Amino acid sequence: MKSNLAVLMAQHAPPLNQAEVARRAGVSPTTINQLYKDTLQRMDRSLCERLYKAFGWGPGDLWVMMEDGEDD
Repeated sequence: MKSNLAVLMAQHAPPLNQAEVARRAGVSPTTINQLYKDTLQRMDRSLCERLYKAFGWGPGDLWVMMEDGEDD
């Protein structure tokens, strides 16, 4: 499973930066950076709800399943 946040941010009109995502969702910039870099260890319900309310992004948008052996 891999974070899809970078793709969602680039596809947004206008494209978003990490600081704007953090500000609009009301979450820590560090948390957004970890999600962006796919280093976030755990995503709690509160983060999911905040991103959904701010941007309409649900868990199925934020995470993509990777086949075995796929890196990107």
